Amino acid sequence: MRILHVKRLALSLASLLLLALVSQLSAQVTYERLLRAADEPQNWLIYGGGYFSNRYSPLRQIDPGNVKNLEQKWVYQAQ
Repeated sequence: MRILHVKRLALSLASLLLLALVSQLSAQVTYERLLRAADEPQNWLIYGGGYFSNRYSPLRQIDPGNVKNLEQKWVYQAQ
């Protein structure tokens, strides 16, 4: 019975530690950073890319000159 209590305590402490770590990682995106999301076009801090959700990316990795080299890597078949 005592071993079961020790295991439960260890699991509880590990869960709390994991929760604390995850909350610290999510705390890095502040409200001020969200307001200036346009200053970081490489980081989509909000779903849709910004408060207006225009889903536009100014990145230049794919252009008219290299688009023909794109290959399909995966497909999601929805029923």
